[in-house]
Amino acid sequence: MPDPLVTPITPPRVAFLDPRTGNVSREWYLFFLSLFQLTGGSNVSLGDVQKGPPPVTVDEINQTIDSRGNDLEPSQAELVAQIAELVQQVQDIQAKPEPELGTMSSVQQDNVRFLGFSVEPSPAVAYNPGVTAWNSDDGTLDVGLYGGAVLQVGQESLYYAKNTSGSPIAIGTPVMFTGTVGASGKLEFGLAVADGSVLSDYMMGVTTQTIADNDFGYVCSFGLVRGFDTTGTPYTEVWNDGDLLYFDPATAGTWTNVQPVAPNINVPVAVVVNAGSGGSGSIFVRMTVDEALSRLQDVYINGTGTPLAGEVLIYDATQARWENNHLTAGSNISITNGDSSITIAVTGLGTMAFENTGASGTFTAASGEVVTVTNGVVTSIV
Repeated sequence: MPDPLVTPITPPRVAFLDPRTGNVSREWYLFFLSLFQLTGGSNVSLGDVQKGPPPVTVDEINQTIDSRGNDLEPSQAELVAQIAELVQQVQDIQAKPEPELGTMSSVQQDNVRFLGFSVEPSPAVAYNPGVTAWNSDDGTLDVGLYGGAVLQVGQESLYYAKNTSGSPIAIGTPVMFTGTVGASGKLEFGLAVADGSVLSDYMMGVTTQTIADNDFGYVCSFGLVRGFDTTGTPYTEVWNDGDLLYFDPATAGTWTNVQPVAPNINVPVAVVVNAGSGGSGSIFVRMTVDEALSRLQDVYINGTGTPLAGEVLIYDATQARWENNHLTAGSNISITNGDSSITIAVTGLGTMAFENTGASGTFTAASGEVVTVTNGVVTSIV
């Protein structure tokens, strides 16, 4: 049996109820008016019709049928009754709860082929949390985040973490991991300490917004950070476009364009994109962990894990690894180990003199060592 709610009229079809007003649409109203005139006429003028249809209810249609039922032909009465039934069915459907206009709750998500965004959104987009729009400059989607931060999809990697440093941290500040916020799944951070006293594994990145103490905000480990002074002036330096930047070991949470020396963390973290003053500057962050020799896969530092002065790496074929150790002193050989130096000396030979520089033979030193001389040259000491 055909669905009574679907008209056999060839598409495009007109909705029976105007979704903007909830009333019968203008086209259907004109259709009903024509029928009404056919069944007895109407006092409504064409001008009134052009002003817009008044609300039409099932009761009004039934009253019309009752008042003029005796004057209608059987076929006309049947048609009007069908129209009244149709109106009732549509209004019953509309009486059910429906999602508000502008939401996507009624969309069958599995069947959505794609969503399109304006490539030149106008007017300018206000990036509140959850707002998404196309960024024609960076060629990606922008997503509004908390605190006015904006994520460039696919071009940035961000942490959402808590500042527990004890003070506000400004945008563009180097920070490091300092702990966790219990079962929340979030990290804590503070100013980056880059003097080698903290492993580089703890370095997180750069703040993308000013974050109050004990508040959450975003830290960038990869991507563009803009909106702060990148001329070097705040750090008594002069920066230019293309300069590599390092976490400054002299002061926590600061920058330098001069490469530090070991044991300071000396891996470049960012590059100056636009050396701009005020809020016009920008840098590109590429957070890299600074590797230590002692933490390489095939290097083993025994004992406490801290090498001692004068130790060298010696390969142990049995263990298949490099190990730290001192050189071993031998007979008549002494080893003195110190910072950055190893002194090797020969001892216990006593005093020997050769009157003939071309002498050859075997001599016994005062300390008992047997010295072999060939043509005035010592060739062995036993």
